[in-house]
Amino acid sequence: MSRTIYIVQGCNGGTGKSTFTLALIDYLDNIGKKIFVIDADTSNPDVGIIIESSGGKVEYRDLDLDTGWIKLLNDCEEHRNCDVVINSAARSEHAMNRFIHSLTSALPDLKRTLVIYWVLNHQRYSVELLENFMEIIGTSKTPCVVHAVKNEYFGRAENFGYFDSSDIKSQITEGGGSIITLPRLDDINISEIMNNQMSIAKAMKKLPFGNRHFLDSWRSRVAKQIEFTMGVL
Repeated sequence: MSRTIYIVQGCNGGTGKSTFTLALIDYLDNIGKKIFVIDADTSNPDVGIIIESSGGKVEYRDLDLDTGWIKLLNDCEEHRNCDVVINSAARSEHAMNRFIHSLTSALPDLKRTLVIYWVLNHQRYSVELLENFMEIIGTSKTPCVVHAVKNEYFGRAENFGYFDSSDIKSQITEGGGSIITLPRLDDINISEIMNNQMSIAKAMKKLPFGNRHFLDSWRSRVAKQIEFTMGVL
């Protein structure tokens, strides 16, 4: 059975990569997937800390370095029965562009597919980084799918005008990718999750009823968005 490598990317900080990564891990766990988590944001490994604090297993890989990519490939081979979720670093634009072909070229031997979620804010720079990445990934001989994620923390989905009017939007959909949204999570719950280092599943057990009620609604809406992207490739 082919397993999947999921990379949550965005390059510039503050787009909501960590929140989406936690939501993706939660979704995959809820549908019964075995997951191996890699946090590549070694300067601010909030995802890794949260997953470890909630009883999960995480490896930390510095993907600014070729040694980090070598270890990543070894991880994917060692944990061949797991889907791999990688939370990328905000600083990793140049390294990701430089080394991504090392990963895509290894996919046939690893018997894996690659799915990339690019989390966007409403700024032009966020879209330009995606355009640069798509240009590089487009030269790969091994297919992968790129999905764009509009983070509604920065406004409703229809407010992402620069992205919606860009050529990159049609390039993603023509390549089999989807345009989805990350619904805004209320400030109280996001603070509880981050400050108390709780996974979404743990928060659903530990937080008071009102928090859990709002979190469960958000969780369901995120799951519907992620589900829309499943089955590609």
